[in-house]
Amino acid sequence: MQKAQWLLAGLLLSNFGLSGCTNELKKEKPAIDPRIQQLSTDQIAVEIVGSDQPNSYEVDLSWPDAQGTVRVSEQSKILGVVSGSDKKFVHAQVSGGSELSYLVEQLTDDGRVSSSIPVFVKIPTDILWDGPVELANHQKIEAARVFLTNKAVVTTLDKNLTIVTKEFISDGGLVQNFPEGTQAFWDKNGRSGGTINILSQKAKGSLQVILRGEQGGHGRNGAITFPGRHPGCAGANGGNGGNAGNLNVNFSDGKSLNISFLNQEGKLGPAGVRGSVPMGPANEVVNPPCDRDYPEGVDGQAGGKGQVCLKMSSEQEYVCQ
Repeated sequence: MQKAQWLLAGLLLSNFGLSGCTNELKKEKPAIDPRIQQLSTDQIAVEIVGSDQPNSYEVDLSWPDAQGTVRVSEQSKILGVVSGSDKKFVHAQVSGGSELSYLVEQLTDDGRVSSSIPVFVKIPTDILWDGPVELANHQKIEAARVFLTNKAVVTTLDKNLTIVTKEFISDGGLVQNFPEGTQAFWDKNGRSGGTINILSQKAKGSLQVILRGEQGGHGRNGAITFPGRHPGCAGANGGNGGNAGNLNVNFSDGKSLNISFLNQEGKLGPAGVRGSVPMGPANEVVNPPCDRDYPEGVDGQAGGKGQVCLKMSSEQEYVCQ
């Protein structure tokens, strides 16, 4: 009887041991690799990042954590091979305006292509002003980025200038209506400055804006006639000065831009002086015959100042003056 009990206990212990081994075998199943085996088109993200220089960009291609390696080519030229776990490839020093046809290939550990994804990227073109620019017509500039160097002098005259961009970068550039000393022709009224609109998501650097109307033309001087017998022809009226242009600025983030402005009305044109010059071209001199009692010319009137409206961040309202 005692021997049978020992046999039964041995069998129970043996079964328990086998059960434990079975559980251990179940626990030792290979872990599943959570990384992606085959990348798809919708898993490739593209970001275009501008450098500090105009028309210089980098293209960032990214994807989720993936198995194997990722090979990136452009026009059949291999640009690089990175681990799928790097999740990113950077193509640097890409020129603005480029059109790029990438091929993103995922490779297995033994070098087989498990997925092949074409990616087309168009790089934006920046606008660079690096010297004097004078508008011949109303102009609207639309670009990813607009750069003004410290040599840039953009003169709008009486034309409207509108800049719409994602990033406005000025290194001491100048935008103005009329240069100092600009004056209309004899007797003519001065032109009013055009409106300057700058709309950008970001802005940085420093910018000077001069709103100025054109000075009215000098009244034609009267010709000398018969000294001692006739006082000479009366001078013509001077022209009125033009109004300064308007400035409208709207930045989502403009805290990194220092903007200064001058708002100056066009000066009046002085009247011509009676009997002060010899006879000359009719568009420059009041020639005889002329009545000695004709009234003297009068000065023109100065123009008015423009309106300046600034919105330097998305949190602020327009501030106008």
